[in-house]
Amino acid sequence: MQSRVILVEDDTALRESLANWLSKEYIVLPFNSAEAFLEALDDSDFEDGIKTCILLDFQMPGMNGVELQNRLREMHVAYPVIFTSGNAQQADIIDAWHGGAVDFLLKPFTGAKVSEALRMLFEKSSAIS
Repeated sequence: MQSRVILVEDDTALRESLANWLSKEYIVLPFNSAEAFLEALDDSDFEDGIKTCILLDFQMPGMNGVELQNRLREMHVAYPVIFTSGNAQQADIIDAWHGGAVDFLLKPFTGAKVSEALRMLFEKSSAIS
């Protein structure tokens, strides 16, 4: 069964290129903001048995990545999160880890680097299941 990647990224060019790259291997649901993803989460049922993770930009206008991560935890939505950021500080990365992030990719990164992080995450979750 194919796995799903929820991509939350405010940079349009990066979001589109990642969605194109990842759609070769995964079901990709791209969102341009945390708020847009939360709205879709309210309107959809992602509890369909498909292994899902979130590839989440750390810094976005409005709700940032850690705020979304905290909100999801409050809602009891427990998808693994891989953060991406172009200018995160060490304290930001620590906050993300404490919130349960499984990985943190610093921009710029290659599509292959993202694919490898996702492959490792989904392999680990298959071994646990």
